[in-house]
Amino acid sequence: MTNENNCTCGEQTTPKIFYVDEFQIRGSECPKCGKTFLNAEDVARYAEYRKGINVAERVVC
Repeated sequence: MTNENNCTCGEQTTPKIFYVDEFQIRGSECPKCGKTFLNAEDVARYAEYRKGINVAERVVC
């Protein structure tokens, strides 16, 4: 059984908040190899949020 807090490289991951389009997504990051793991529930909420955005109204910098 794999520990959820371990990376595939075997290192312990550290919890982190990622910001995507001003949206907070919980996850973790491996300090050794840099891989990121995102919370599936937060990613699903972000996907639902994105469906409601009109792309023509967004300002791209």
